[in-house]
Amino acid sequence: MSKITEHRKYTRQEKTKHCLQQQVFIQKDGEITWKENSFKYAKLEEKGVDPSKNVSCPFCLGLSRLRLFLISTKKGFDRGKGKCPLCGHMTRFQTLLKVMSSPEQYAVFAFTYPAWSFWERVKHAGFGTWKKRLCMMGWTERFWDEYKRQRGDPEKEAEEKRIKEETEKYEQSFDEPSKSEETIEV
Repeated sequence: MSKITEHRKYTRQEKTKHCLQQQVFIQKDGEITWKENSFKYAKLEEKGVDPSKNVSCPFCLGLSRLRLFLISTKKGFDRGKGKCPLCGHMTRFQTLLKVMSSPEQYAVFAFTYPAWSFWERVKHAGFGTWKKRLCMMGWTERFWDEYKRQRGDPEKEAEEKRIKEETEKYEQSFDEPSKSEETIEV
């Protein structure tokens, strides 16, 4: 072979290594099967991110592996954003990898998310599904308490105390006869 054809063969092999969409036929026990390119997730691993790590979509609270969030482009995978396989919303990897270990952190995230787009995305993903998953995680009450605190709503205890006082006043008004009733009886 000439040097030109050897060089072309070498460049073709190198391109194949770096083609993230490449799949390979392998023959195993007489059967031909597909095998994914072993270099497919190399760029994520170079950044110190494990593609098999479980992450939660912040809009539908669905739990999936990070590799399922990858978006295919002509040059490989989008390095900044991912697409939830369950609800289809685009999310930055930075958001996906943020560890939200408590409902309080999640409530702060939901409240500080730009404009009303957090609730629009939750609504699009299915509010009932989101609510069920929040309940399954055991975060419902703590999430809403923190969200209301962030929003500036009155504290739960203070609100309950105010309602109780108003109820007592209302009930006392029925216990005391009014002046108009006294004049009618006389």
